[in-house]
Amino acid sequence: MRALRQLMNGMLLFLLSAGAAQAAELSSRIGTGLLISGQADNMSGRGESTIYSLNDRPATVTRAIPLVLFDLRYAKEKNTYFFGTPLDEPAGVTLGYRRTLAAGAFSCSAFYSFFGKEWRDPYLLGTPRQDTRVHNYGGKLVFEELSGTPLSAEIKTTVKKVEHDDLTGDLRRNGLLVEAGLSWLQQMGNAWAFTPSAGYRRGQYEGAANSFHGGAIGLALSWKDKNMVISGKASGAITASDRKNPLFDRTRSDLGYRIHGMVTWNDIFGWQKVFATIGYVHGDTWSNIDFYEISSNTGYAVAGYRF
Repeated sequence: MRALRQLMNGMLLFLLSAGAAQAAELSSRIGTGLLISGQADNMSGRGESTIYSLNDRPATVTRAIPLVLFDLRYAKEKNTYFFGTPLDEPAGVTLGYRRTLAAGAFSCSAFYSFFGKEWRDPYLLGTPRQDTRVHNYGGKLVFEELSGTPLSAEIKTTVKKVEHDDLTGDLRRNGLLVEAGLSWLQQMGNAWAFTPSAGYRRGQYEGAANSFHGGAIGLALSWKDKNMVISGKASGAITASDRKNPLFDRTRSDLGYRIHGMVTWNDIFGWQKVFATIGYVHGDTWSNIDFYEISSNTGYAVAGYRF
């Protein structure tokens, strides 16, 4: 993780110095707002602290979180450097590079999530559980419009590090998630576009009961005009664990879906460079072990300024 932080710091310094040297090629936006999330997740350190049975589904806990979002981009010829908080992952930052090629483009990025939190022992009964920070960080490679076609490919690797994991054996949680996928961008005129996608997921963790393999499919749709962008995406995933869970005496399998909709309005009410974004995310994960079922509803609103 230290190497990742050094990389991100170095690229940020480059962005700032480049922007100072050639301000005309530096673009940015910054905004602030509010996120409201209702989540039912027995593993999350922001859930119900005390549970009384491992056979119960999780209770929903609702929280309001202030948001500060920003996006910095420095473009020169065919190269673009970017640093910011992506709207689909507002709890983290991404730092990366994109190069336009003769056919398509290539990009690489590093990311870090700030707000990961789980219980030191999620299975503790009748006593308030203690939370601990979870570091999620990694990298992503994207190849856009391969050989001039609408086909794109990407691979994303996420490292998970639980600061204080009281679990042992097949229940340990530190490890690595690798996601590889293909997508096909289909333009419909100047305004509409849809993108079907499919991918493979492999989680390799110190505890074999948490390791898994699985697949995912998705469909994204977007519409844009001069001052407004409306986008939505629906995705589904299925996973199967490598080994039987020693607490529940069965091998875990999950089936889930996620729906995300977002509207961004630029130059709102005629105010030049002022923008507003609202979004909503809903997701459910069903499991053959009730303890691991997850349900979440998240809404957010952000207003800001483009420089």
